[in-house]
Amino acid sequence: MQETIREVKGDITEHYTKLFEEFGMNPTMIKVYMSLFFSKEPLGLQELADDTGYSVSTICQTADLLEKYVDVRKFKNPGSKKSYYECQHDIKTAMRKKFGGMREMMQDLVRVLKESEEKLKTADDEETKRISGHITKLRKDYEKADKLFAILMTMNIIGKGGENE
Repeated sequence: MQETIREVKGDITEHYTKLFEEFGMNPTMIKVYMSLFFSKEPLGLQELADDTGYSVSTICQTADLLEKYVDVRKFKNPGSKKSYYECQHDIKTAMRKKFGGMREMMQDLVRVLKESEEKLKTADDEETKRISGHITKLRKDYEKADKLFAILMTMNIIGKGGENE
């Protein structure tokens, strides 16, 4: 049975690696995530370092990023200073975090594009008008994408946040 478990872990890790690489995650993040994914209990920084072979400082940075972007939860037990991490095994949580982060970045970009349009609107040379036209088109496209993300965030497909369905 141990061989079967090892094979299953390898298959899942291989496919998670491909998926996570598409989202820009590096091999360190993937290895730490998979350690949490297969762990039967929450792990502290030292346990993650021991399991993955990375330094505690690398684990600390990586685990905090995983908490921000995927279904990893960080917590402390009452009266303890030690942080623990656990995989929640919940794709909705990961998708909410990912879409939420992307939406924030798009909203920032829309703001910068609007400011840029404002700076360029009084110019009358052809080059500035050309660039301004590209900026306006891009802003409108990102505003549409933001509306799509807003709809996705409210749909039950990825949950509305807070519940673990």
